Amino acid sequence: MLEQELNKFKEVQGTLKEQNPNGGFVVIKGTEVLGVWNDRVDALKIGIEKYGDVQFLVKNIMDDNTVINFSRPLEFA
Repeated sequence: MLEQELNKFKEVQGTLKEQNPNGGFVVIKGTEVLGVWNDRVDALKIGIEKYGDVQFLVKNIMDDNTVINFSRPLEFA
Protein backbone atom coordinates (compact mmCIF):
# COMPACT_ATOMS: atom_id res chain seq x y z
CA MET A 1 0.00 0.00 0.00
CA LEU A 2 1.57 3.27 -1.20
CA GLU A 3 4.94 1.48 -1.52
CA GLN A 4 5.91 3.38 -4.67
CA GLU A 5 4.96 6.70 -3.08
CA LEU A 6 6.88 5.96 0.12
CA ASN A 7 9.96 5.00 -1.89
CA LYS A 8 9.70 8.27 -3.83
CA PHE A 9 9.32 10.17 -0.56
CA LYS A 10 12.53 8.59 0.82
CA GLU A 11 14.29 9.51 -2.42
CA VAL A 12 13.30 13.21 -2.35
CA GLN A 13 12.92 13.91 1.38
CA GLY A 14 16.37 15.48 1.79
CA THR A 15 15.81 17.83 -1.14
CA LEU A 16 12.33 18.74 0.09
CA LYS A 17 13.73 19.60 3.54
CA GLU A 18 16.42 21.80 1.96
CA GLN A 19 13.85 23.58 -0.22
CA ASN A 20 11.31 23.92 2.62
CA PRO A 21 13.32 24.47 5.84
CA ASN A 22 10.15 25.35 7.78
CA GLY A 23 8.60 21.99 6.88
CA GLY A 24 5.41 21.17 5.08
CA PHE A 25 3.32 18.35 3.66
CA VAL A 26 4.21 16.75 0.34
CA VAL A 27 1.70 15.16 -2.03
CA ILE A 28 2.98 12.17 -4.03
CA LYS A 29 1.10 9.90 -6.45
CA GLY A 30 3.14 7.12 -7.97
CA THR A 31 6.48 8.78 -8.67
CA GLU A 32 4.99 12.25 -9.22
CA VAL A 33 5.71 14.85 -6.55
CA LEU A 34 2.86 17.34 -6.83
CA GLY A 35 4.28 19.84 -4.34
CA VAL A 36 4.62 20.89 -0.71
CA TRP A 37 2.00 22.78 1.32
CA ASN A 38 2.24 24.30 4.79
CA ASP A 39 -1.01 22.70 5.95
CA ARG A 40 -2.00 19.01 5.76
CA VAL A 41 -5.63 19.87 4.92
CA ASP A 42 -4.51 22.08 2.01
CA ALA A 43 -2.30 19.24 0.75
CA LEU A 44 -5.22 16.79 0.95
CA LYS A 45 -7.54 19.18 -0.90
CA ILE A 46 -5.04 19.72 -3.72
CA GLY A 47 -4.37 15.98 -3.95
CA ILE A 48 -8.09 15.22 -4.28
CA GLU A 49 -8.54 18.00 -6.85
CA LYS A 50 -5.62 16.64 -8.93
CA TYR A 51 -6.04 12.88 -8.54
CA GLY A 52 -9.64 12.37 -7.46
CA ASP A 53 -10.85 9.56 -5.23
CA VAL A 54 -7.73 7.36 -5.41
CA GLN A 55 -4.86 6.63 -3.05
CA PHE A 56 -2.06 9.16 -2.86
CA LEU A 57 0.46 10.04 -0.18
CA VAL A 58 0.38 13.17 1.99
CA LYS A 59 3.38 13.18 4.32
CA ASN A 60 5.11 15.62 6.61
CA ILE A 61 8.53 16.20 5.04
CA MET A 62 10.13 16.45 8.50
CA ASP A 63 8.73 13.07 9.59
CA ASP A 64 10.57 9.85 8.90
CA ASN A 65 8.12 7.20 10.12
CA THR A 66 4.47 8.21 10.48
CA VAL A 67 1.97 7.15 7.82
CA ILE A 68 -1.65 8.27 8.27
CA ASN A 69 -4.44 6.61 6.32
CA PHE A 70 -7.76 8.30 5.69
CA SER A 71 -10.94 6.49 4.76
CA ARG A 72 -13.55 8.02 2.53
CA PRO A 73 -15.59 10.15 2.35
CA LEU A 74 -13.54 13.21 3.27
CA GLU A 75 -15.40 16.42 3.97
CA PHE A 76 -13.83 19.85 4.22
CA ALA A 77 -15.48 22.91 5.67
